[in-house]
Amino acid sequence: MMQRKFSLIVTAAFFGFMGGWLSTYLLSPTVVTAQVGARFPLTTTGLTIINQAGQPRASLTLWDGEHPALTLSDNTCDRRASLIVAPEERVALTLFGKDCKRRVALEVQADDMPTFVLRDSKDTPRARLHLLADGSPVLALYDANGRPLHSSPDVGEAGQSPDTH
Repeated sequence: MMQRKFSLIVTAAFFGFMGGWLSTYLLSPTVVTAQVGARFPLTTTGLTIINQAGQPRASLTLWDGEHPALTLSDNTCDRRASLIVAPEERVALTLFGKDCKRRVALEVQADDMPTFVLRDSKDTPRARLHLLADGSPVLALYDANGRPLHSSPDVGEAGQSPDTH
C-alpha cells in the first residue's frame, strides 16, 4: 500500500514536471513587460495625481507638446506652483498666490542669466532682480501699470520686459 502511494506521487511529480517543461519550451511563451527601454520603464505624455475625492493635485505634462511642466494645485487654484522648461531652454519656477495669480518667479533666461520677479495682486511685475551678461546685478522697480520707476544701477534698458514671468 505504501509503495503504491509512493509510485503515485512519483508519477504525478514526473507528469507535473513534464507538463511544465512542455508549456515552457514547446509553446514558447513570450514575456510580457511594460518596459519600453532600459532607461524608460514607462512612457506617457502626461501624468496627473489626484486626491481621494478625484481632484487633481499635481501634474507632469508636456505643456506645449514638447517642453515639460510640473504643476502643483490645491482646492482653490489649479496652479499654486509650477516648474517648467520653456522654448529656447528657459526654465522657470513660478509661485501663485491664494487668488491664483503669479506672485514670484525665478527664471533662467535664454541668455543663461537668472531673473527674480515679484508681482502684485493684479499680476503686474513690481520688482525685478536680474544679472547682466558680465554678472552685474540689476534691481528694477515698476509702477502699478508695469512701467519702469527706478533701476539700480541705471543701465538704460534695465527696466526691460516687465512682462517676464
